[in-house]
Amino acid sequence: MGNIMGRPFIFFVLLLLFVTGCNADTSILRTDTNRGPWMDTVDESARGYAYTRVAGFSRKGPTSLRFEVRSGDCYTAYPANPSSGWDDCTRNRERAEVREKWTAMWDRPIWYGISMYIPNNYNFLYPKQIIFQWHRGEQPVAYLKLERKNLKLDILTELGHSTSIYDLGNVLEMGWAGKWIDIQWNVNWSVDDTGYLYMWINNRQVIQHRGATSDKEKGKCIASNGNCGPFAKYGIYRSHLFRYEGGEDNLPTQVLFFDEYRRGKTRNEVDVELNEGS
Repeated sequence: MGNIMGRPFIFFVLLLLFVTGCNADTSILRTDTNRGPWMDTVDESARGYAYTRVAGFSRKGPTSLRFEVRSGDCYTAYPANPSSGWDDCTRNRERAEVREKWTAMWDRPIWYGISMYIPNNYNFLYPKQIIFQWHRGEQPVAYLKLERKNLKLDILTELGHSTSIYDLGNVLEMGWAGKWIDIQWNVNWSVDDTGYLYMWINNRQVIQHRGATSDKEKGKCIASNGNCGPFAKYGIYRSHLFRYEGGEDNLPTQVLFFDEYRRGKTRNEVDVELNEGS
């Protein structure tokens, strides 16, 4: 026992082996007035581990969501006929993500909040891994990413281009690994200078972006609430795999944990401290 207690991370990993359960399926995701409904984008052969609900390890409440991506975990929209739709496997991409079907309204302020745990032994690498993004169907309008050891946020106001990149710092130097961090955003999704995106980590403001928060080609969307603004996605999504120095068919396994995602009209609605854990 003394040997295990002297190695807390090993103990933590062994614990998760016993408490992780349920194959990746949207039925394990929370749906209420501040989140959901959901769909997912995962490799069908990875459903045993792509995202699972973990008991006994969370930011708040009884459980959290554990995401895992292994080399070769590429999402195909139509597995029986890959060429008929989106196919990660032919585009140098791998992922395990959940996507909210609910979409925001344009030019209407909204808050988002989520808690995230980056393990101390996370395999930091290049190219980037997008871990939270807002998408409008044609392309993302903003995303949070890990790039090597740095946490960054990109805003895309031109089709296919990041026009603002905020480097939030080295995850290890900032003390964000090996502990839960709370993230909040206040956003006005807009194509003009009335837009804004503000971001906080552990109640410290790290971004104060003013100006457009989307490209002008808003595009069409299908949403449960009838709006056509951005929808949220989170998990692990890695692209441009050919840039990996170890070879695109040999990327390391990556694991992240998320908890307490919410959206709302006010900060109180997404503040993890002010809401019951789930």
